[in-house]
Amino acid sequence: MSDLKLDLSTNDLVIERSDLVLVEQRENLQQFLKQRLQMFRGEWFLNALKGVPYYQEILTKAPNFAAVDSILKREILQTSGIIELEKFELDYDETTRALTLAFTAKSTDGVIEFNEDITI
Repeated sequence: MSDLKLDLSTNDLVIERSDLVLVEQRENLQQFLKQRLQMFRGEWFLNALKGVPYYQEILTKAPNFAAVDSILKREILQTSGIIELEKFELDYDETTRALTLAFTAKSTDGVIEFNEDITI
């Protein structure tokens, strides 16, 4: 499977020599996972149930971190192409409202190393 390449820091399309760039396999899956984890539930007008329930369950006054862990793990494991999570670490900074998510997952295209700040 291939997709248009995005700059992972700005989410802009990558253009090289006046052409769009494609990504395939593991890089595509990693890019898709980041997009999936940044989507808020209710954000997409065609399916209000898609996305992570940040407002509903994570960005609350006293979030249940066991539930947050479970929600993010489920979101990752329900991604097409992901077979299993080998390692999962989550750090939430209440002051900056930033999640730092690091995980290693087995996929149909090999092992994926993911270490990103998910700005919410």
